[in-house]
Amino acid sequence: MCGYYVQMDLDRILGVVFGLMILLAVFLLPFGSFTLPSGQVSEKTFFLTVRQLVETIMADTQQPMNFLLYEAMLIVSFASLIVAGILGFYPMRSGAIGILGMVVATAVSMFPPQLGFTIPQYDVGYFAVWGFSIAGIVVGKLQPFMSGKLSFLSQKKASQRVETTIEQPVEKATPPAELFQPLSRPEEPAPSESSLEESISPPTDLFSSLSLPEAEEEYQRQPVVHFPSPPVEVNVIDEEIARVRVFLALIKEERDSGLLSEEAYDRLKRRFEKILDELNEEKGRVVKSS
Repeated sequence: MCGYYVQMDLDRILGVVFGLMILLAVFLLPFGSFTLPSGQVSEKTFFLTVRQLVETIMADTQQPMNFLLYEAMLIVSFASLIVAGILGFYPMRSGAIGILGMVVATAVSMFPPQLGFTIPQYDVGYFAVWGFSIAGIVVGKLQPFMSGKLSFLSQKKASQRVETTIEQPVEKATPPAELFQPLSRPEEPAPSESSLEESISPPTDLFSSLSLPEAEEEYQRQPVVHFPSPPVEVNVIDEEIARVRVFLALIKEERDSGLLSEEAYDRLKRRFEKILDELNEEKGRVVKSS
């Protein structure tokens, strides 16, 4: 069961790591330098640049429309990168939003309203956000393959654990105590040939009293003896029920990832559900008898 959850969350763990790296690049790493509408050069990090834009908007509300649009698009780009970092638990969505935010930031920084087209000097934070956003897209694309591979490994480990629990240590056989007794027993007389014939030959009245059809009818009239099944504890049945449910979840995930066809999934599901119903009925009988 533990292996099942690990294999299901590995891609999301990588997505969370990439999301944290995007936030680190936005808030702490140098992003690059480009000219702002106020004529000033951008700050060292993207976060400080956006804060500078917000202060400029609050200080001067009578800016031209193209200046306000430039600053608003940079703020939207910053907000998109923050959302991408927070949504790292979903790597595909995080990477897509991060790339969208970087496209907006790149386009806006290359076309300042007072200078026209320029090529900014981007720094390590800019390229880090690009790299981790693309990595999130790659992890999201590889998610079905990773899930199928890890489900196979977890199933193999589970079968190995079952085999190790079945194996039991071999007990050493001790010789019988009669082997060490003295060999001074009195010799018994050998049986005669007449006594051997009497002991071996069956009684003749057995065949004279019953013919073949009568013997068959006599055998059919004998009562059938049902031997009771050995008692089973409730915790053993619960363990079997939990294992069958794990198998149901496993084949469903393999069906979703394309490793198992729909027809094979339906057949296996019906068989596992039948086993599950039988175990639940057996559990109910054990609980009533206890």
